[in-house]
Amino acid sequence: MASKSGEPSKDHGTPQPDLDDTQSGYEGWSEPEEMADLPQSGSELPVSATSTPPHGKAHSTALPHTRAGAWWSALIIGALLLILLLVFILQNLASTTIFVLFWEWDMPLGVALLGAAILGILIAACIGGVRILQLRRTARKGLR
Repeated sequence: MASKSGEPSKDHGTPQPDLDDTQSGYEGWSEPEEMADLPQSGSELPVSATSTPPHGKAHSTALPHTRAGAWWSALIIGALLLILLLVFILQNLASTTIFVLFWEWDMPLGVALLGAAILGILIAACIGGVRILQLRRTARKGLR
């Protein structure tokens, strides 16, 4: 680094040009007009950059969330999941024999795995439903 007098720095031994605090060191470079009005140190922010509107909430141009928007998002996600499920089933068409107790079925592997997943979800939903009913009964007894 050079001192302001143009003397060579101790690190490199080559003279460096004198730079004022306002010069950037790049020839032909100038600050954009928006940046010229801002203070140079980080601690001196203009009041308009840090203040919030008088009602206490920041302005937002985002649209409010609606039920229709939520349903539309759910529909898109559901359609994508169905496409992935279809791809999974079509890639697992090898027929396999499924044995449950004394029953026996021949079906594609993808369909069998899908059936097992649906059965697991139904069992979990039944257990969750029973727990919800227990909690409702307890809550009603507490209100009386």
